[in-house]
Amino acid sequence: MVEQNLVVVEVVRVVVVEVGVVVVVVVVVVVVVVVVVVVVVVVVVIYLNRVVNSTTVPEAIVITLH
Repeated sequence: MVEQNLVVVEVVRVVVVEVGVVVVVVVVVVVVVVVVVVVVVVVVVIYLNRVVNSTTVPEAIVITLH
């Protein structure tokens, strides 16, 4: 009975570690994607602002979206 409990504890521990690793990887990937998207948007808006100096930032964003 004690050995069986130890096996269950070991399995639970392995599953928790695996799930923890997956969660950490997913969080890291999401953070990286968000950072990349924000950087790209900022760069595009700055670039459009330089190209079309008369437009404001919101207009540049609208131009980007269309």
